[in-house]
Amino acid sequence: MSNRYSKRGKEPALSSGKKRFVLVLLFFLLATIPVSVYLALRGQETRGSAAPATTLAFDPASTQSSPMGKTVGDTFTLTIKIDTGVNSISGTELHIQYDQTKLTGVDIDIAATPFLPSVLVPGTIQNGFAFITLGSSPTDPKKGQGTLATITFRALASTGGAPTSIRFTTDTRVAGINEATNVLANQPAPAYVTVNPVTSPAPSPTRTPTPTSAPAPTSTPTPTKAGGGTTPTKTPTPTGNIGIGKTNPTATPIVKEPTAPPIPVTADVGPTTILTLSGVALFLFGAALLLLF
Repeated sequence: MSNRYSKRGKEPALSSGKKRFVLVLLFFLLATIPVSVYLALRGQETRGSAAPATTLAFDPASTQSSPMGKTVGDTFTLTIKIDTGVNSISGTELHIQYDQTKLTGVDIDIAATPFLPSVLVPGTIQNGFAFITLGSSPTDPKKGQGTLATITFRALASTGGAPTSIRFTTDTRVAGINEATNVLANQPAPAYVTVNPVTSPAPSPTRTPTPTSAPAPTSTPTPTKAGGGTTPTKTPTPTGNIGIGKTNPTATPIVKEPTAPPIPVTADVGPTTILTLSGVALFLFGAALLLLF
């Protein structure tokens, strides 16, 4: 009888060809594990390097060489735009700084048609800073372009011909889905404004009053001998000096608000794929085949 059966009896023996196949399969499975790990880590590194792609900007845009022109007392509004790039975002924390001796912050609030619909921390203006935190549901991340918020200022004092800046601080950040760090591509550009003084109209020349002569005294009526009649006398009319008063305007004092600490925002960080288990599963499958044969 041929060697189709082993010494155990009727169990079929594993042929040399099958043994070679099993060994090749096990070698292949062992080789795929480090390759799978490398590809998973490489994919994570690629995603990390591509994450900072979101930008913020003021609208209307202005530069130091081409600033907005305002006059003391003017009120103006800037909108804050966002372009998420390749990122899907769930929240943003906006921190804005300005020169409180030249401008005063009036209001910062969510846009009329907001890109992120939820106000997580209401807008606050204090001591030359304005900040607000906006977000969306983690199940409804946002991607694309839109308007986040509006901020209103009033021109307080002349900038002396040189522009003053309105800028985002380094505390400004955007939270991306599956990202643990700020996804802003770079520090947003500031807005610039020049505040001009109020031009007062030239005063009208005043005329010097002309003095009037005193009225001539009148004689007391003297009775006449003939008819006993009297001649009426004129009563002198007193004259007075006319004075011009001036009222000095008083300036309203400016009350400075205390500084508030920046408000942290927590990014929604989703789990990332680190390793694939396919290589391990295939390895266990090959080991089971070896035991069966």
